[in-house]
Amino acid sequence: MSELHAGLGVAQLGSLGAALHRHNEIIGRYVAGIDHPGLRVPYELEVRYSGHKMIVLADDAAARDRLRTHLLVRGIGSAKGVYDVPLHRQPTLRLGAGQRFPAADRFAATHRCLPLSRWLTDDQVDTVIDAVKGWPHGG
Repeated sequence: MSELHAGLGVAQLGSLGAALHRHNEIIGRYVAGIDHPGLRVPYELEVRYSGHKMIVLADDAAARDRLRTHLLVRGIGSAKGVYDVPLHRQPTLRLGAGQRFPAADRFAATHRCLPLSRWLTDDQVDTVIDAVKGWPHGG
């Protein structure tokens, strides 16, 4: 970490609690608002999260890609590549050579990250929720 990054981190520590609180508010809105037969939202309302990512899980990789396209057409970006390559397939780690990790492979193939930032307004979050709810996951 450079000195610049360290200084930035120290300066942001004062607002960390507020940022985490807002991220959890947004995650709660997503959890309560997204009820879709083609998606699983792996969060519980009673749990406090780090707010690093807001993940939804589609039925398969093709559905995940259709969701991404559906959101992009509506002007909603969703991160791609965040966890697309599971740890056991990372070239620098080479974990469990010769072993299979089907749950990690499935997660990598089916997850999508929805927008999550403390700067999102409730209206913007609702726009994402409405777009996800309007996704025709069957094709």
